[in-house]
Amino acid sequence: MPEEHSTSADLARAVEELQRALARARGQDIDATLLGAVDTSLTEARNTVRELARPAGTGTRIGKASVRSQVIEALTDLGVPTSAALIAAYHRAVFDSELHPRGLTSLRRDEARTLDSRSSTPVLVVPTLTPQLAPARGLFALSTWPGWLRITGVYSERVNHLHAVRRMLDYLQNLPAADEQHRAAITSVLLNFGQSIDGLSFAGIDVAAARATVDHQLALIEGKDRADRESAAERLAKEPDITAQLFGKKRTLRVVGGDK
Repeated sequence: MPEEHSTSADLARAVEELQRALARARGQDIDATLLGAVDTSLTEARNTVRELARPAGTGTRIGKASVRSQVIEALTDLGVPTSAALIAAYHRAVFDSELHPRGLTSLRRDEARTLDSRSSTPVLVVPTLTPQLAPARGLFALSTWPGWLRITGVYSERVNHLHAVRRMLDYLQNLPAADEQHRAAITSVLLNFGQSIDGLSFAGIDVAAARATVDHQLALIEGKDRADRESAAERLAKEPDITAQLFGKKRTLRVVGGDK
């Protein structure tokens, strides 16, 4: 077997094994130190994947990627539903692109048409859904994410934002010291989108303090948020229409005062 095919097979098996291990860990009492080590390893893995996706010695890819592929790339990196503004800002900072929020305006509508025209379901950019399973406004998600992650409850937008900030803090912390360009770019994004978090100020970024603030705020609301999202996800899983599962149920207008 060629070495390239062997490496790809090894990576596929490793991903499958990790997913199975994480699935078995759900509901278990896992040591916090071990969870922290896993989280750090996953951050390092994301950085490695990012490096593999670029040509050697540069922060940019060869050729011009589509808006769709750039959005998928940013969402995959951030790992949570995110606004168009943050998606664009993050992608420009990390991948040196020219992605603009306006480019995302018609994307979800185009994705719904893509779903209708294909027999298999690719990775699609989809809206998050309300607990009533209607399409929510403002946040983009990926169709391959679990149902609960694609739900936006009362606290979900804040929880998602905190996780996105934490991912960016990890990215900043793991940047090579000499990479001043990306350090300045991601610092600017953090200062713009993390103004309410201690440790982020125009005097600089204290990564440890900001990370502690994020973790503290998540500890206060994430458990309740996850329970609400899981409850809605159970209803979502019973929805037989794949379009409704991914893009939400269409709202029906009730006529008031019409003929009886």
